[in-house]
Amino acid sequence: YVANGDPYGSSSGSAVATSAGLCAAAIGTETAGSIVSPASRANIVGLKPTVGLTSRSGVIPISHDHDTVGPLGRTVEDVALLLEVIQGVDSRDNATQQQGIIRHQNYTQFLLGIEGLRDLRLGVIRINVTDERQNRVNEAIQLMSIHGATIIDPVNITISDDDTITDDLQSLASYNFRDDIINYLSELKNTTIRSVKDIIKFNIEHADKEFHPEYSPNQNIFISIENKTNMTTNDYIKLYNKTRLIGGRDGIDAILTQHKLDGLIIPDVTHEITIFASFAGYPLIVVPLG
Repeated sequence: YVANGDPYGSSSGSAVATSAGLCAAAIGTETAGSIVSPASRANIVGLKPTVGLTSRSGVIPISHDHDTVGPLGRTVEDVALLLEVIQGVDSRDNATQQQGIIRHQNYTQFLLGIEGLRDLRLGVIRINVTDERQNRVNEAIQLMSIHGATIIDPVNITISDDDTITDDLQSLASYNFRDDIINYLSELKNTTIRSVKDIIKFNIEHADKEFHPEYSPNQNIFISIENKTNMTTNDYIKLYNKTRLIGGRDGIDAILTQHKLDGLIIPDVTHEITIFASFAGYPLIVVPLG
């Protein structure tokens, strides 16, 4: 235990419980980084699935265009087994229905061990990697190469200003959250809270329980979302389409196509990569190093 450590978030409870052996595996949710970041810090496996592969029904939402539910476990096999259970179409989640027919997949059949590396083409994106981690990553990459993988190192991804892509994601999420939380709250029976405005009011009326003294009143995000009325539906669609291109066609897809890659290796969980995957709705998996 590291009392002053940061487990990352927001699925930190799922990651810590799995790492501590309190459960065999757990489920987390991610908009941008909330599965893979705490899994990385807890030294376990965390998988952010493609948006629409798993249902978000019953999950407190942030953005229906970016949220996804995924497994965390101590091994890749544990994660594969849990993903088999939670995948599929749900009539209460439009994103799963838009995927068309999702045939039940036996993901453990793809666990081929070291032999599975043969003839794979993998690109390495190196962003803000510490020297210590760099050395361990290089050892792992060399092992992959020895066992038949072709490594393209490095490959470069076009990343616009970090603050800009962060602001774009926050704008999209804020626009969606106001309506998504209303839909979520409407399904709850034992509450009178039905909107962001109601949440803000409840927190103020129960400040002694809802606010941490060190950060009080600490609901600035809720207030900002409630007051943010300047984005129209057309504005949202334009920004959403722009960011899909940034993360997908002009970002991750461009690298895969240019170098004819089967996948990407990223030595560390970076803010930029989690946002790109969020924009595109693409999957990420984090595994322990060493």
